[in-house]
Amino acid sequence: MKATKRRKSNLDKRLAKERDTYHRCELAGGCVLLEYRYWQLLAEKRKQEAPQPELTPQNWYGQLLYIARQCGFKDGWAAFQFKDKFGDWPPSGWPQLPQSASPEVKAWVKQRRAAYLAAKKASGTEEPQASSA
Repeated sequence: MKATKRRKSNLDKRLAKERDTYHRCELAGGCVLLEYRYWQLLAEKRKQEAPQPELTPQNWYGQLLYIARQCGFKDGWAAFQFKDKFGDWPPSGWPQLPQSASPEVKAWVKQRRAAYLAAKKASGTEEPQASSA
């Protein structure tokens, strides 16, 4: 089995440099600014390493409800979109609590809206535009 070297990312290098500088400064009497930068870089690294939560069907439904209410659609729109995505209606026991939409859900809705409008245009049943009288 080959031993592989783990390359240090740019953030790891900056973090190590700040840590060394912070410890040297601490021995000389302490530096508040260096301590702040060190902890800020450490928080940034942890944020990058944090696993992204996986979207469950219940999360999808909550995010679809959020988009429906933002766009002025009824909650039934979210249920139809859920059925389109997962092939079944959302269970009636789920709470209807909207959740802020993730980029993944927003992209899916945008793609479905584009497909809907393209199909509508191809069939020749465009919505009439309001005339300016």
